[in-house]
Amino acid sequence: MLGDKGVGKSALLKRMRGSDVLNGSVQLQLWENGDEARGGQLASSFASVHGVIVCYDPTQPSSFKSVREWLRHVNELAPPTSVKMIVATKADEYDVQRRASRAAADAQQLSRTDMQLRWGAELAAKLKCAHVSVSGHDGDGVSKAVVLLSSSMVEARLRERSAGNTAGIATGARTGAGGID
Repeated sequence: MLGDKGVGKSALLKRMRGSDVLNGSVQLQLWENGDEARGGQLASSFASVHGVIVCYDPTQPSSFKSVREWLRHVNELAPPTSVKMIVATKADEYDVQRRASRAAADAQQLSRTDMQLRWGAELAAKLKCAHVSVSGHDGDGVSKAVVLLSSSMVEARLRERSAGNTAGIATGARTGAGGID
């Protein structure tokens, strides 16, 4: 799990670790690397990763701007078959802002947050990865994220095995697929 400091990775990680939506059918090993772990410090963490979650806070535009940079690191360091997911965190705060915006008629912040959510979904579609909105605070959307990530990783592994493509994982070979503009 990657993302800028303060986007809600720790709260999301806690919720995901407590989630048993898969009834033990898939075992996930989850960890986070914070804002301080960029570049070469990530290399050893990503040698055999099967899935990566890049988090951003839609109420903080600077965190969304970092999503592309995090994904660049993932594409450089993770096996080409690893599954990527972009997660908009703090959905509970977004909902509070929405209610406050309606009450105060402050549409400017709402529209900025809506734009961040829309851009996140558009970026995910462009990169052919999932985009999910979650709340680490109240757990909303966490089960959906766990199921999507897990099922996508299982599907990728099955495709890889059926194609006999284990050399790319063993050697860490990279392809141009899923690149970031």
